Amino acid sequence: MKWKIDFSRKEIYDFVMTYCFSPLFSTLEELALSYDISKQTAKSLIYTAIAECIVEDDAVNILCQKAYQRAFMHSCQDKVYKAPSATYGKYEELKKLRKSFCFSDEQITEIILLYLTSSFDKTHFCTDYPMTKALFDRTLKKAIIHGLVSDDVVEDLYQKALSFSKDSSRVNALFEKLRKARLQYQEQHI
Repeated sequence: MKWKIDFSRKEIYDFVMTYCFSPLFSTLEELALSYDISKQTAKSLIYTAIAECIVEDDAVNILCQKAYQRAFMHSCQDKVYKAPSATYGKYEELKKLRKSFCFSDEQITEIILLYLTSSFDKTHFCTDYPMTKALFDRTLKKAIIHGLVSDDVVEDLYQKALSFSKDSSRVNALFEKLRKARLQYQEQHI
């Protein structure tokens, strides 16, 4: 039997997206069985996918709806009346965690260098290395502002952004703002 720690971000993404969009599995238990994992591990994968920004908001909304439906059924059938409010509270907590989730500095550097050396634009990179676009943006900003990457890497990121953008003025404005914030951060932390 596999445990949550045995799953990569990509495998978690695949599991959760299968649960969201596959008509073959009507319950989480059925999908968990097909993966040879417990229902608790399946729930843990879902919680991780939400809290660690592995899936986009549309998938989170589907996961929430499925959880609420199960909770209401549990409430009615099994007389567990607190299930809906407990489920709602759990998913609201996960959504809060999601907004502040950030990779470690080492992971940020690795991700940014992977992105820079890939041929992908942001959207395709986020699909290949499962993360939300919002998390990618936070990661990029922290890498630049906190000096986790060199000035040469910042310039290369700028050039890559220009090569994929249809609006060079937005890219120029963004990188100007990031460079200013980088200088301020360096002045405050030297």
